[in-house]
Amino acid sequence: MARSVPWLLIVTGGSRGLGAALVARARQSGHRVLALSRTAGDHDDDRVLDLARPETIAPALVPDLRAAAEHGFERIVLINNAAVLDPIGACSDPGAISRHMTVNLVAPIVASRLFIETLAQTAADKRIVLISSGAATRAIPGWSLYGAAKAGLDHFGRVLAEEQQTCDWPVDVVSISPGVIDTDMQASIRAASRRDFPQVEHFRELHRSGALRDPDAVAAAVLTGLARPERFHGQVVDLARFVG
Repeated sequence: MARSVPWLLIVTGGSRGLGAALVARARQSGHRVLALSRTAGDHDDDRVLDLARPETIAPALVPDLRAAAEHGFERIVLINNAAVLDPIGACSDPGAISRHMTVNLVAPIVASRLFIETLAQTAADKRIVLISSGAATRAIPGWSLYGAAKAGLDHFGRVLAEEQQTCDWPVDVVSISPGVIDTDMQASIRAASRRDFPQVEHFRELHRSGALRDPDAVAAAVLTGLARPERFHGQVVDLARFVG
């Protein structure tokens, strides 16, 4: 993936799971990566950002985007990876519901809009990646909030891609469904009660049978797919198609 001018990737949730694997893989390939998370590491391009407070996204993101517009990157990619699963089960707590939808839906919408607005006159190849889930189209008892947020994010991507068709320097948008990955989120899923999550035993069996995808392998596949010239125009794609 060597490039004469490296890419810039901005990865939310870059300190854990798939996000951390994407950050590590991209940096190993020589690209610049801004890793945004609540617990940033010690790299110069790690940024502390709490997506539950979307009003803090612009101050954290826009200065780097403005600098990127002047740098001459070949490709600039925003990967909206960060997500939370809790609360699992029936929940009527307005605060918990609001936080879930803010992190999983509001924050990526805000980040995507800022990305587009700030780079509107930048001629680089620009991409927005939304990390989707099978829960966006499949009714999974206990995951009503997670499924609703992912479904909303997928449709936001479709509409965003349509809006970009009339722009001078359009941003391509793709939602990637990466499958079931062996992350801390999966550990939390397996610890859920059957009352809150009736399908918990299925996910425990996936873990026991070694069926969970390795985060590094998924990250490699995503980056390989991004290296292709194909544009997706807001489609929701399975990881296998994305790299096939």
